[in-house]
Parts: sequence; C-alpha cells; structure tokens
Amino acid sequence: MVSWERVGEQRYTVEYTTEFQITAEEQATVETGTPIVVRIPAGRCEQYGIDAEYDDVYWRFEHPREAFREETERNLATKYQQYYDREPPERPYFTDLTPKKEVAVPLHYEDSVVQTIGTTWELEYDCHTRAEHRLMGLAYSAGLGELNTTGFGFINDA
Repeated sequence: MVSWERVGEQRYTVEYTTEFQITAEEQATVETGTPIVVRIPAGRCEQYGIDAEYDDVYWRFEHPREAFREETERNLATKYQQYYDREPPERPYFTDLTPKKEVAVPLHYEDSVVQTIGTTWELEYDCHTRAEHRLMGLAYSAGLGELNTTGFGFINDA
C-alpha cells in the first residue's frame, strides 16, 4: 500500500513499512551511531566539580567521566520509569564506557543556531534480570542522553 505523508512543507511517498524487534543480549558492547548529548543542570555541576556559567553545561571530555555516567543513567532511568510506569533497575547500567570523540553539531531553529556538544562512545553492559533487558531494549529504541528526537544518542551493536 502506498501512502503520501507530509513533514513540514515536504511531501513523501511511503511505499512500505517493516517491523523489527530489538533484543538486548546478556552481555554486549554497543557504540554510538550519533553523539550523546548530556546537559548537566547548574545545580548539579558543583557535585562533579564543574564550573557552571549557564543554566546547563554540556558534558565534555574535560569533565569527570562519572558526571557523564551518572547523568546518562539518570536520564535512562527516567525514560524507563515514564515508559513502564515502574521503578527502574538498580544502577550502574554500563560496565565500561570508552569515549571516542567530542563534536559540536549546529541545531538550526527558526530564529537561531545553537552549537550542541555531543560525544561518541563505546559502552559495555550486562543484563541479568528481565528489568535490565527491558532497560537496555529501551536504550536501543529511544536512545541515550538528551535530544533523541533530533537524532542524538542512538546506539548500535559494536
């Protein structure tokens, strides 16, 4: 079945759709397909030893890695709680995090362009419970970090 869809001023033809299932393995290494964006609220920057000049600070390689882990896992736990309406599994969710690259990506808005700082990673995880499998499945589906609807934070098997 062919259908026409509009996105803004653009018109697209949808010729087919497929459904696929993402299943988190017990142990796996994933890599980011797009940069992960982590904005740390100024109120939490002090606990990581980060100077906050603005309301939010983009995590960068110069900041403690623990801040990245904590904020990324906090964000994933919030997504889990909102999606499943239950408490997320206990942290930590990742057994190893290896940073790869820091990038600045311009986001174009109607009246401005914002340089968005993101980082690419290789991450390892272990799943031992059903809740941990659901959590990692959500990470594959929804992405890690923030601004996922603009294309940030998507992960793939390494």
